Amino acid sequence: MSTFTSSNTLQPAAPPDPMKHVNYTSGMVLDADDFTQEFAYLSGHDQWLARDLLGYGTVCGLQVLVENGDDGPEVKVTPGVALSPRGQLIYVTPAQCASLNDWLAAHTDITLTTSGSPPSSYAELYVVLRYRECPRDDQPIPGEPCRTEDEAMAPSRIADDFRLELVPKPPHQHEEDALREFVAWLGQIEIANIVDDAVKFLSFEEAVRSDFLIPASPPGSPLDSTDDVNAYNVGSPPAGLKIPATASSKYFRAAFRIWVTEIRPRVRPKWLSKESPCSGSGQASASYVEEDLLLARLQIPVTSDWNVADVDLVTKDEERRPYVIHLRMLEELLLSGRLGSGGGGGMAGERGPTGPRGPAGETGLTGPQGPIGFRGLTGPTGVQGPIGPQGPTGAQGPRGEQGPAGDPAAGLETGLTRIVALSWRHNGSAIMEVQLDGKPQRALVIGFGKEKLGDDGRVQVGSGSLDENSFQVFIEKLHHEGAYDWYERIRVAPLRIVGVEPEVNLGGVIVKGTTVNGLARGGAFLFSLDAFKAVWGQKLLIHLKGDFVFDETGMRVIDAEFVRGDLPTGRRPRGGSHGIQGGQFESWFTAVMKINLNTASVDEIRLLPRVGPALAAKIVEVRTARGFFNSVEDLLSVAGIKEDLLNQIRPFITVSS
Repeated sequence: MSTFTSSNTLQPAAPPDPMKHVNYTSGMVLDADDFTQEFAYLSGHDQWLARDLLGYGTVCGLQVLVENGDDGPEVKVTPGVALSPRGQLIYVTPAQCASLNDWLAAHTDITLTTSGSPPSSYAELYVVLRYRECPRDDQPIPGEPCRTEDEAMAPSRIADDFRLELVPKPPHQHEEDALREFVAWLGQIEIANIVDDAVKFLSFEEAVRSDFLIPASPPGSPLDSTDDVNAYNVGSPPAGLKIPATASSKYFRAAFRIWVTEIRPRVRPKWLSKESPCSGSGQASASYVEEDLLLARLQIPVTSDWNVADVDLVTKDEERRPYVIHLRMLEELLLSGRLGSGGGGGMAGERGPTGPRGPAGETGLTGPQGPIGFRGLTGPTGVQGPIGPQGPTGAQGPRGEQGPAGDPAAGLETGLTRIVALSWRHNGSAIMEVQLDGKPQRALVIGFGKEKLGDDGRVQVGSGSLDENSFQVFIEKLHHEGAYDWYERIRVAPLRIVGVEPEVNLGGVIVKGTTVNGLARGGAFLFSLDAFKAVWGQKLLIHLKGDFVFDETGMRVIDAEFVRGDLPTGRRPRGGSHGIQGGQFESWFTAVMKINLNTASVDEIRLLPRVGPALAAKIVEVRTARGFFNSVEDLLSVAGIKEDLLNQIRPFITVSS
């Protein structure tokens, strides 16, 4: 007779139903399944409440950055909090990083897109976040004979965890897309002073249903178009559809009722059971799964050997990222009147006739000076007048004796390297673009020399010389507090600082340069795309500390005396043989805030984000054909410009005549 006992190892049970909870009765023996079921009920209702009443998306933090790291280009997600599409709280900390080159090397089977002129290959990736559980704290448990050591331990805790991934396809978010389309559709309907009747009301309800309920699907069935990231794209309401102003609340209640009872059930994932708790197993059933939360879409230029071509050309789009605004923020917006006015805060009605002009009020205080506009065209040269008669040459006086040469004053030296040229004009306005290595870069460049650029004077640009400690850029922001004004200086961090051999145009401004390592006649302060956008329209203050920049001898610091305000590029007058070691160089100018599409050149339009030379040329071509743009929205008539691109460049453009 065998002395071995049979194994009673439990088989994995079906997932507990979140619609059931334990009915505790006296004498009941509770085991692990009972506690698991009760936890599933409580946590499931918490998630149900958060998902269906609040929504889902980013709550705080989780900024997506693309930058150069220690191992090359990387995607960085800052710490933060989110609600998952299933209503689970996700806490990300500390900051998470992923190497783009390593990811591309491991996924060479993904499909690349080709665009631009010359054509370039791009990988379209999506940064997604998912909740997951992490078993922790193993403890010994009772078990069966003949088990291994691993089987004698089991985790006693389950910790909240997360998973961040780069994926080539976006996650499904049909309810989020449908919600945005529904609100946008309602916002296009005019509220007019018309008489309400039953026909108008029924026509409105029919328009809502016909645009948002797909006739081909059975009633109540979920949306199955899982491959289309914009499955809901209904466009505009029917022409002529209007809402009577006197009954607007009735119409909006009807629209929201249809959304809650008919539309939302077809776009919301079915996490809860179809059957009632008393009629069956009650297991959840869904035609599609929404687990992942979209953070950003990245478009990455890829080389032939599957590396990132240029981290500065990586574009980031967060337009479709869901987010949740907390209740306190919405309260404050309502109290401030920004989300509506008293008496219900309905949508604005049509504009009434213009009333008579009232008497002129008192002249207010003069506001701060706005940014300097683009420089106008140079007028024609006037006719040269006649040359007058030359007068007689006067007698030359006797030449005096040459006096002895004086000694330099204490603290002054001859032949010091000094600042001789800039890539901007002091105390003016400038677009911060310089051609470095044959392509436009967002940069500020300072050139060094003894008397002029091109002589033997050089400075060491590299470690221990020109760096973030010596070359600093600040935004000078004016604050008004009561009767007092004060300036705040906000430092701008560079993408990097490199040595350059600069070229100067006839106006004495640096327009081109070649990057070099080691000895160089200049240095370039390069801006990231986010920093570049932040400084547009701002007054920039430039500091260069001469005590930290050494010349070619390695023993002397450069002469960085305070800038002369009457000189266009900040250069000191020629002819001075003596300088002062060290000192602090200062200059300031206003970055050009907006590009006027009716006057800008192709090179100026190329400064806009995601606008290359080919698209800039198309904009100028359309402008020439039509005469000028009447509004910013006229850009949508240019091939290649869609709504998302227009929204991205809108803060930086104008169409004034």
